Amino acid sequence: MSKEIFVTTTENLPGYDIKRMIGPVNGFLIKSTNIFSDIVASFSDIVGGYSGSYQRQIQQLYDDVLNSLKEKAKRKGANCILNLKIDFEEISGQGKQMFLLLANGTAAIIESKSNKDFHSQTISFEELENEIEKGIFIAKIDKGGVIDKTVINESIKYCDWILAERLLRIISKYDSGYFYNAYENDISESLTLCINEYRDSKEFASAVMNIVMESNNEFIKKYWEILKNTRIFNYRDMGAMFNCPDKNRMRYYLQLIDSEKDEYDGSEIEVMEDILEKVKKLNFDISIVRKKKVLSTAETEYWHCSCETDNLFSIDRCTNCGRDKYGFKEGFINHLEIVCRLENRISALKRLTSI
Repeated sequence: MSKEIFVTTTENLPGYDIKRMIGPVNGFLIKSTNIFSDIVASFSDIVGGYSGSYQRQIQQLYDDVLNSLKEKAKRKGANCILNLKIDFEEISGQGKQMFLLLANGTAAIIESKSNKDFHSQTISFEELENEIEKGIFIAKIDKGGVIDKTVINESIKYCDWILAERLLRIISKYDSGYFYNAYENDISESLTLCINEYRDSKEFASAVMNIVMESNNEFIKKYWEILKNTRIFNYRDMGAMFNCPDKNRMRYYLQLIDSEKDEYDGSEIEVMEDILEKVKKLNFDISIVRKKKVLSTAETEYWHCSCETDNLFSIDRCTNCGRDKYGFKEGFINHLEIVCRLENRISALKRLTSI
């Protein structure tokens, strides 16, 4: 089937039904005026008051930013961009000039009203060859070969987030040992590359959340920071994390719940408040022991760490392993701190969305 991305400046495309609105896509392109230096210096190609070279350069900028938008829409699973708007600006200052192109539109999936018979669609030779290569590639990874950066790059080449999700699921099921030790750098880079490539897809974000929930503990321990830094998770998918009975795993989940996002909207406030209430209900017990000092009847309170070290109650972190009183390792944010951070975010969002 054709992978053509339709583009229109209107809200719909004649002859097509909008099957699903996916969301906004945007892009920008900045070019220095040095790309036009030869044009400014020479007017030999000006005919009728217009510069042919200048027009070709401007057209190239439009084509580049439009192709960028099409690629983003394709990665989200769309086949159309509606409400396309492209703005062109010239920025001057401090003796320099830059050309800025801003483009935005709405990615959508459309379906032809008149032709829904897939048997009548034309498939090019290149598309068929690409699909054959993709099938061979899928068969290769399903046999359990080494999943490294090269393999991830291949999946991205086929512009298929479902294939990328399949690879991540395989990685998350590997046991600890030789695989992680031998290919840890490749896997870390591959995870970051793969997630960033498809992070705009809500379907892929939800799939990654499911992978995290089903993965082994080794996967979570090694790659929680990458998962957090890619900012792929949304609050609507996080509720399932609170069904986890494993307190140690829950400590890792809380780090993901603290993930920041590139942008927020007012509709998320209610979901964030629900997450906040769930975090408040979490209970990480402190194991308290009381000891008498030598030649004294007075008792001193200590808290007992999972590493079997007793620490004075006035000390927040274990002197041996660095965990805090609630069992959160060094560098982790505990549940009480996350409550505070969520409350601050919710309050700020309410102020901003009420303006």
